[in-house]
Amino acid sequence: MDGLHRRHAQAGVIVKGDGLHGPQAATTMRIRDGKRVVEDGPFADTKEQLGGYFVIEVEDLDAALDWAAKAPSALTASVEVRPVLPPMPAPRR
Repeated sequence: MDGLHRRHAQAGVIVKGDGLHGPQAATTMRIRDGKRVVEDGPFADTKEQLGGYFVIEVEDLDAALDWAAKAPSALTASVEVRPVLPPMPAPRR
């Protein structure tokens, strides 16, 4: 467990987190003219790739930004902070 993940766990804020395989393992899918178009590899125009993610549960954006500032990639790249969408309503029967 790396340092940031350990700190998340010790603080009790971690909900989920995973590393991802490199972009060479990606499969890109789009819908064009109603048909699925699937390509091996990342989208060609991509300049940055997602290397992994953490879902943490904290009180507000300021707390999330405090945690983001502790990520090693904040010093050399960037850390994107987003809220999680609320759960989808159950289908009506």
